[in-house]
Amino acid sequence: MTHSPDRPLQIAVSYEEQFPEEIISHFISGIASPGLDIKSEARESEPKAGLEWLVPTAVIIFIGKAYFDSFLKEMGKDHYQLLKRGVAALWKYFFGSERSAKINLVGTKGKVSSAALYSLSFSIMTDMLGEYRIKYLLKDNISEDDFEKAIENFSSFLEELSSGMFNPEIRQQLEKIRVVGQTILLSYDDGKLKVINPLPEQNAKEET
Repeated sequence: MTHSPDRPLQIAVSYEEQFPEEIISHFISGIASPGLDIKSEARESEPKAGLEWLVPTAVIIFIGKAYFDSFLKEMGKDHYQLLKRGVAALWKYFFGSERSAKINLVGTKGKVSSAALYSLSFSIMTDMLGEYRIKYLLKDNISEDDFEKAIENFSSFLEELSSGMFNPEIRQQLEKIRVVGQTILLSYDDGKLKVINPLPEQNAKEET
């Protein structure tokens, strides 16, 4: 399916050319529905260096505000369950022992960034907050069960946002960190969503 430039993005999948295209095609066909606008885009591979939190992961699933504002309002929420199941089924390709994508960091020899805790292969993004994007990162060693719970938690968070509610815990956490590149970083830890500080080392120095 193709995307019309005159319509806001509903669902988009951006992936590096090295990633098996058939996995992307299978995911898209699994969530396809009449009236749903899905964009799929392959891009050249890039070295994972710099501020790793913000570099594009190998595969990005983008869930646009328009998906909630137009498609779901017209078609009902049954498709949202289909989308969640489709995303949850991707665990084996990014986090399982037979994963299809394993991305390594490019950095100073002997140093491991704390960003290495999170997958550079897979992330979910959304424009639900208008001027700010939300990037949802998953721990690289997350189990299949926790991955399903993480997707469910994030999906509930997006549903709340679409109805005008902003999680008070997340709002409180955001007051304590600096947003970089107009991107809010979230993850799933200890059974709930949390805000990731993109500059933990720099902020620690400023507090001392």
